[in-house]
Amino acid sequence: METLRQVISDAADQHDHDRQAVKKIREERKQDKTLYRRISDSLLEVLAEELHQRCSMEARIGGDDDAPLKGTSIDDYRALVSERLTELEAALQDMNLARPGGATLRSRMRALAERSGSGRLTDDTH
Repeated sequence: METLRQVISDAADQHDHDRQAVKKIREERKQDKTLYRRISDSLLEVLAEELHQRCSMEARIGGDDDAPLKGTSIDDYRALVSERLTELEAALQDMNLARPGGATLRSRMRALAERSGSGRLTDDTH
């Protein structure tokens, strides 16, 4: 009878130990996911700001070829942002999966455009 009690006690202790190990692993994974989301969010924020600055500058002074852009600077800005967002969204399709619940690049760009007075972006249905 004593042997059976010891086996049961050892099994209960092992179960508690295993449960604590699983809990620790889950907590580490949760922290990793939180860190990954923060990094993804920060990268998207920097990318949006960089894209906004570049398109804004190109709309004012022209593109890489130094040829001035046609139209108003706001319209040029909108067209440049829309084109670049489409290119980036195609190239970074997995980014939407990586940051559930976070703001998309397109919505970040929309907010930057509205704050800078450039108005709403064209084709901002995403």
